[in-house]
This record gives sequence, structure tokens and C-alpha cells, in this order.
Amino acid sequence: MSYVIDDVQDDQGVPTSDDGVVLFRGRQYKVNNNEVFQDLKMYSASTGAGYEYVRPYDCTKDSRQAYRALCAHYQGRQTHNSLADAAMSTLSSTNFDGRKAA
Repeated sequence: MSYVIDDVQDDQGVPTSDDGVVLFRGRQYKVNNNEVFQDLKMYSASTGAGYEYVRPYDCTKDSRQAYRALCAHYQGRQTHNSLADAAMSTLSSTNFDGRKAA
């Protein structure tokens, strides 16, 4: 069901395009889209903070946009910068005196 969140093919595995926008149609797509959305909602609700990024798409059950919102938050520039800052802080406060740890 990865096609539900990818922008490359419809539910039959065939790319369809209208002015560069990939279109998704069909009953099976709707079923799969809803299933993916429910999974995203369940997993993000169990983590707490993640649900805030899925909730705006609850009315439309738009799994693609919910997935993109989660990716933008958890893999976005702000998260990357925060992790890099934490790593640099740890490295800058770490000292090596040559002794082995016991």
C-alpha cells in the first residue's frame, strides 16, 4: 500500500497525471487510503505529539498529507538542527584523559 503515500502511481500501479499532478482514484484506493490513515492516526496518537500533525487531516482522511506532515516534522530541518545541536553540545563537553573506563 505504499502507493497511498507515494506520488507515482494510481491504485492499479499506473501513473496518471493531470498537469503534473498524480491522480489517485478507485474503490481500492479509498479503502487503502483509509486504512493507512487509521494506522497513522493510531500510531501518532500513541506517541502523543505526533497526533497534532495528523489531526488536521482527520475529516478528509488524507493519509498522504498526514504522512507528509509527520515527515516534515520528524525529518525536517528543525529536527535535524536540534539533533545536530545536541550532538555538538555532547561532543564539546566530552573530555578524554587517556584512562580506560572501569
